[in-house]
Amino acid sequence: MKKFILPETIKIDNSDSIEEAYEVLDFDGYTLINLSLSFENIEKSFLTMAKKINAPAFIVIEVPNKDAMDIYYMEDVEYSKLFKIYNKYRDIILKEPMMKFGYGSMEGYDEVILNKFKILDVITEKPEKYLEYINRINLIEKEPVKTILDLVTLTNPIQFKTDFKDKNGKSINDMINELKFKGLYYIETKIDY
Repeated sequence: MKKFILPETIKIDNSDSIEEAYEVLDFDGYTLINLSLSFENIEKSFLTMAKKINAPAFIVIEVPNKDAMDIYYMEDVEYSKLFKIYNKYRDIILKEPMMKFGYGSMEGYDEVILNKFKILDVITEKPEKYLEYINRINLIEKEPVKTILDLVTLTNPIQFKTDFKDKNGKSINDMINELKFKGLYYIETKIDY
C-alpha cells in the first residue's frame, strides 16, 4: 500500500492506515462525493474537478475564528480567475488545516470543497462528470471511506499548526485582506462543528 501523506501542518498517529479512496452518499437530494486523498494528489484533483464547474461560479472561503468560522464569498469567478487566486495562495490553501476553500456554480448545486484537514468533497446534481475523473485516476470506492477524522480519539488527537505562513510570510488573514480588493466579501460567522 502506498504511503498516505498529510500536509506538513497536520499530524496524527496511524495516518499510514488511511488509504486513498472515495465514497458516494446521498446529501439532501444531491450527491456527496467524499474523497480521501494523499497530499500530493489534492491539488490536481481539486483543480481538475473545479474546471468542471459551470460558470457563473463563486469562491467561498471559511476561516477559523475561535470556535466559529468566518465565511467569505466572491461572485462571478471564471475558472481562469480561480486558477490565478489558487496559484497565488496555493500553500495557504493546501496547508492551513482549519481553512475551507470551495468553488461552485451559481446555477444549480455543483461545488468542489477543500475542507478542514484537507478532505476533498464534491456536492453536485451531476456526479457523473466527477466520477469519470475519479475512475480515470483509479481511486477505489469504499463505504465508508476512511479519512483523518476517523483516526481521532481522546488518546490520538489531530495535531495541527494554524497561522501557517507561506514562503513570502503571508498568512490566511493576509490572503483574505488582499482578496477583499478583488471582490471577496464577508457573509457571516457560523458556529463550527
